[in-house]
Amino acid sequence: MKQERAVLYTRVSTDEQAKHGHSLPHQLEVLTRYCEIRNIEVVAHFQEDYSAKNFNRPEFIKMEKFVKANRKTINKVLVHKWDRFSRNVEEAFTQIRKFKEIGVEINSVESAVDFTNRDSKALLALHLVLPEIENDKNSDRTTEGSRKARRMGCWTGPPPFGYVNARDENNKSTLVPNEHAVLVKECFEQLATGLYSAEEIRKRYYNKGLKLQKQAFLNLIRNFAYTGKIFIKAWRDQPEEVVNGLHEGIVSEELFKTVQDRLDGRVKFRGIPSTKNERFPLRGYLKCNICESKLTGSRSKSRNGDYHYYYHCQNGCKERFRADIAHATFEEGLKRLQFSPEVRELFLQISKDLYQKNQGNVTNEVNKLLDEIKEKEILIESADDKYLKGELNKERYESAISRYQKIILENRVTIQELKAESTEIIKYLKYSSSLLTDIASHYENSSLEIKQKLIGSIFPEKLIFFENKYRTKRLNSVIGLITISNNAFEVEEPKKASSKAGLSTKAPEAGLEPATL
Repeated sequence: MKQERAVLYTRVSTDEQAKHGHSLPHQLEVLTRYCEIRNIEVVAHFQEDYSAKNFNRPEFIKMEKFVKANRKTINKVLVHKWDRFSRNVEEAFTQIRKFKEIGVEINSVESAVDFTNRDSKALLALHLVLPEIENDKNSDRTTEGSRKARRMGCWTGPPPFGYVNARDENNKSTLVPNEHAVLVKECFEQLATGLYSAEEIRKRYYNKGLKLQKQAFLNLIRNFAYTGKIFIKAWRDQPEEVVNGLHEGIVSEELFKTVQDRLDGRVKFRGIPSTKNERFPLRGYLKCNICESKLTGSRSKSRNGDYHYYYHCQNGCKERFRADIAHATFEEGLKRLQFSPEVRELFLQISKDLYQKNQGNVTNEVNKLLDEIKEKEILIESADDKYLKGELNKERYESAISRYQKIILENRVTIQELKAESTEIIKYLKYSSSLLTDIASHYENSSLEIKQKLIGSIFPEKLIFFENKYRTKRLNSVIGLITISNNAFEVEEPKKASSKAGLSTKAPEAGLEPATL
């Protein structure tokens, strides 16, 4: 008689059961004893902690490959019970048929099926359908429990980005904002402006700590949880619901709705893609010398195949000039936009004084928060001692611990935010000092986005480039006051009121401006 050779397969559903339960050792013991009694040689053993809803399990896949590679010498795969093999009838029959085709029988040692008997299929179906029914019941109980908890405002499941799972004073499951909450709020605020797409915001905040892929970020900005609400999915005859959660919202309902309206196209996207071209940093800031409409930019191909870039008007005017000349003149003008040493030193001294004052306030606030953390840690230790001595019951102990831990977590998040703000101030001071020293170099070495921010900050009004010179109606008022007088950018004198100029010379009617005495 041919020697029977078997592969053993054992399984539990969770990692916790695998580490602390007794099921896996018990399954292996029963299978090993079964093989010893029947003189079956054990070739290999595969075990795992994975759900039996389907066969997409790491160890089962390894076992399947091993059996196929050794199908000439293996004739059995043994499990303890049929529910260890599968809780899905259709997929279970498919797997049994696949193994049978290569001459390998799958069977349970507790409820063995005689596959030589044609009626055994009915018995096998019963063995396989019962675990599936039990699995469905467990799933229903879990869903019902989760829906009931969510209706009460509790949070069930993994926390959304920007939150951590916690317990409130009544020991109910909820969420508490963590150190990433500020990033989430900033993303919503940026999206609400309508100046940026969701993907632009995701990329901008990726290196700041919001490391989410495209779909995960889209899910984030659609999540009701950030308003302090909880979304309950429709189930059977029960409709979907949105209820108030026990947790604190990171964004307001108004802000969330504004973002949803923009994502759904109910509010027009106000992006400015027309200005985002490295070749034309001044596009959007130049206006036509003839009709005063905004200039655009484009390239032109010469006879020898080279490209040249131009700013020009789109209203039929003949206004057109080379971009490289305009850029060179603009950068030369920035070089002549200098700050007097006295003003620069005064600015830095005032900035340092403000920073030191702010730093002192931050340090005091951080110390207060650290003291409160130490106080709560002492209270936790005291509660531990009282609980161990029986002076505190379990319910009051867990409630106290949850309350103290929540305060500790909130304080740590606040400390991180305060330190982050302090770091940003230091960066700002360093950048400002360097910027005042040499605006032109900063402009030349900056990205397109920073260049356009600098242009917009220095020139609140549009620029006109004519006869290789720039003119504008006004400079930034602060820049105009603290810079050394120069003619790099000609500032137009305001027009005097006259009937010839088309401006009224009459005083405004009462009510249009404050009366004078």
